[in-house]
Amino acid sequence: MPPAPALATEFELQAKQLQLSPEMYASSSVLRIWCEQNRNRIYIPEWLLAEWRITVDPYSTTAA
Repeated sequence: MPPAPALATEFELQAKQLQLSPEMYASSSVLRIWCEQNRNRIYIPEWLLAEWRITVDPYSTTAA
């Protein structure tokens, strides 16, 4: 039986909806706002969090 296909993360779905390529992520103000609002709930690539200096609360109770 072949492995199941990987499902897109919420972050990847948002980036796709915004029609962004990975090279465009850091320059997107709309994506940045979305990431700031969802940082404690949704996976966001660590390199992007570092680029924007967004911190995540590891003890947040809003995790999915």
